[in-house]
Amino acid sequence: MYQRIIKILLAFIFIIPLYGFAATKDPLIFSILITRHGDRAPFAQIKNHAYQWGTDLEELTPLGMHQAYLVGQKLKKFYMKDHTLLQTHYQSNSIYAISSDTNRTIMTAESLLQGLYPPGTGPSVNEKPALAKKVQVIPIRTLSQNSTLLMPPYPQYLKLLQTDVYPTAKWQEIQKSYQQDFKTWHNILGNPVNNLQDVMTIGDVLNVAKAHQKPLPKGLTQNQAQTIIRLRDKALAMQFQSQKFSYIIAHKLLNQINENIQKVKTHDQRYKLIYYSGHDLTLLAIMGALNLPLKQAPDYASFIQFPDFDTFECESLIL
Repeated sequence: MYQRIIKILLAFIFIIPLYGFAATKDPLIFSILITRHGDRAPFAQIKNHAYQWGTDLEELTPLGMHQAYLVGQKLKKFYMKDHTLLQTHYQSNSIYAISSDTNRTIMTAESLLQGLYPPGTGPSVNEKPALAKKVQVIPIRTLSQNSTLLMPPYPQYLKLLQTDVYPTAKWQEIQKSYQQDFKTWHNILGNPVNNLQDVMTIGDVLNVAKAHQKPLPKGLTQNQAQTIIRLRDKALAMQFQSQKFSYIIAHKLLNQINENIQKVKTHDQRYKLIYYSGHDLTLLAIMGALNLPLKQAPDYASFIQFPDFDTFECESLIL
């Protein structure tokens, strides 16, 4: 069943840009955007090296805001200059923005939309800016904490990892080949490093430290840090190599995207752009479910955009 639904979705992705507009120069009439949040503080700390991030754990950093803003600027050119899907000044109901219920995804959406409609493009009242610097406010809908649209049902996700990912030959082979490194990394960092799951935890911290140009923990070499980060990215992506596994995680979002596209076909879609602000798992699951699994975890502020003429796009913005 899930393969059939995915094929239907892909058919709509390929058809919509040409639907009723084959003779025009600008066939783009609707787009869906899915982002991963920008740079954030990690979920944990290195026991033997207490980093200071300037923000609480898990929260979006100023760098993350800037990354999302730059994505918005890039999309401004795509949506307004290249394809005129959106107007240069915000129009009511042109964008439907939805975020998961975390500060980092909400703030990412706010930052990206500021890139699309920067200060100076907002409305005026009696020839004076309605808000200081003519800021344009764009509504963002926030999903409930219990929603699994942009984040997987976590208990089910963890259970699937235990049954469908961790026991696989490839996962076990990689894990076995790094056993001696696990002991070395544990002795240096102080964190438990017994398996790839533990590597993902410390790799997340080191990846953020690298982005912020912070020094490595004492005793950890640059090569070791790079190995941990690469292994972390690879392990996260490995979870979504199975199309069936990915579909279980992403099916609600895929079904909603399919409904959005159906409305375009029947001329019932009131929005030009529907924007979902989510997480790395959101992008990994979507790509895996479409049988185009990523080989490594998506960078901060990565995004999937479709339709994009006869294909869709998965990009990351590297600063």
